[in-house]
Amino acid sequence: MSIQGSAQPFFDASDEVDSTPIRSVPVGVGHRAESISVAPGSVSSLTRFAEVALYSPSAWTLIGAVGMVDFLWVERSGLSFGGWGRVVCIILVMWALGLYGAMRGLTGLADMGHHMAQWVAFLAVNIVFTYLWATLPMPLQDAAFARINAALGFHWTEWFTWIAARPLPRVILTAAYGSLLIQILGSVSYLALTGRSDRNRELLWCVMLTALVSAVISGLLPATGPFVGSLPDIEVAFMALRSGAVSHIDVSQLKGIVTMPSFHTVLAILFTYAHRPPSRSFIPVALLNLVMLISIPFAGHHYVIDIVAGAAVAAVAIGVVRMANVGAPSVARASASNA
Repeated sequence: MSIQGSAQPFFDASDEVDSTPIRSVPVGVGHRAESISVAPGSVSSLTRFAEVALYSPSAWTLIGAVGMVDFLWVERSGLSFGGWGRVVCIILVMWALGLYGAMRGLTGLADMGHHMAQWVAFLAVNIVFTYLWATLPMPLQDAAFARINAALGFHWTEWFTWIAARPLPRVILTAAYGSLLIQILGSVSYLALTGRSDRNRELLWCVMLTALVSAVISGLLPATGPFVGSLPDIEVAFMALRSGAVSHIDVSQLKGIVTMPSFHTVLAILFTYAHRPPSRSFIPVALLNLVMLISIPFAGHHYVIDIVAGAAVAAVAIGVVRMANVGAPSVARASASNA
């Protein structure tokens, strides 16, 4: 699957849910889409089901491709992954919700359900992808990253100790750092229910691209991150994975092990970008993610270079997705014009 401005792979014909009569059912991605002919006047419930069941097939194609890479790599890695039953149940429930909304003409509900299903499916295959990259025997880069901290004048231990000794800043920063799940659910729901399925697609594609790139970078430049006292739980899991002490991972836990680049930084930028004006949610979302950015060195045990790299990855992904979507119609505008 290529990402080109002319092909508009994120907005292919089958991404749209339209209530007008349809004579063909697109099955494919981009310009390679084929059609199944439907005789006029014979659009049955089964045909309508087929039209709306596969929402944004280009996104599902990428998710399937990552899953296939996972499957082939797992066979040679000595690792095993469980917890799929719960993940599949959540995906099916969300997909059914989206399908119900589409069949009933509730476009906001359809968009919310289908995007939730895609988020869960991608996060599941990506966590496997990330863990597989972490098994590579690459040397740890902590010493180099610590030197960069020092060169920039950032003294992590002093920063951490100052916050840890003050309850209010500690609670606020920890809460902001832990807001990702709420932000995912809230952003997907808000954008869907306010008719901005175009931004939901944009956000999903930015997240998928940045997550895959981050997994590769973290596998090539692994680090445990700075810490005081005992190693944090996530870093313990990371080191156990590298040493071979753990061989079974529950994908339903979704514990990130990426240090460089900081994926919290990536998501803070992407969430803010997705809620950009004229969205009324921009100010509260921007403020929350500003606090989350401040929390990352403390709550996430990150070096400064992790944050810089995360910001760069997010900016590149936004640029790529914007170029790929040049001329792509907004679903919100298209729906309004059809009303």
